[in-house]
Amino acid sequence: MPGERLIELRISKLLKMGRTPLREAFLRLAAEGLVEGVPGVGFFVKNMTLTDLDELFQIRAALECLAVRLAMQRGFSEISLTMMRQTCARLRDALVAGDFRAANNADLEFHRELIGLANSRRLETAIQGSHVQMLSWEFQRQGVMNVQDEQDVVGEHLQILAAMERRDVDETTRLLNNHITVAFQKGIKAAVEQKAVDVVLNASIPIGDLT
Repeated sequence: MPGERLIELRISKLLKMGRTPLREAFLRLAAEGLVEGVPGVGFFVKNMTLTDLDELFQIRAALECLAVRLAMQRGFSEISLTMMRQTCARLRDALVAGDFRAANNADLEFHRELIGLANSRRLETAIQGSHVQMLSWEFQRQGVMNVQDEQDVVGEHLQILAAMERRDVDETTRLLNNHITVAFQKGIKAAVEQKAVDVVLNASIPIGDLT
């Protein structure tokens, strides 16, 4: 929860890891603006605002679009696109079954595969640092994201793939940017309408995954 103190000993036991690597993880999160360190006191979950989240989504969209442009310049195999299409199929099946954990995993895998096409470790690291991969699905799991049915979600992925198959960089980046940013904007709108903004903000940072 925002403002909550992160108790090192408790988290160390929970994650079964030493306090030294845990402290390093806290410092990394603090450097990325996700937690706040108070000298002599400890680390606390940072209070996120809607402006913070909007900025993070825009950064992620820009970085993924850069990955697409690099991939188009460097070239990629048809096998990679086939694998991404198979991931879309898993996403569709999971959504139809109402298995949002499996759907989240498939969605993340699709974006990892897309980013991987750029063959840039630096870019992958930058994108991982955005810490918003899970956010759209957190909305849905918390019951505050009522914006798209499963056909729309899968359809957007397939449209991105089709543009990539045509090697249309402008259309691919346009679709990808909309896919990331519009979903966020609609999710926030739904949260406001349902008076659940606090739920969204409280669920926005995967603090449990410190490694």
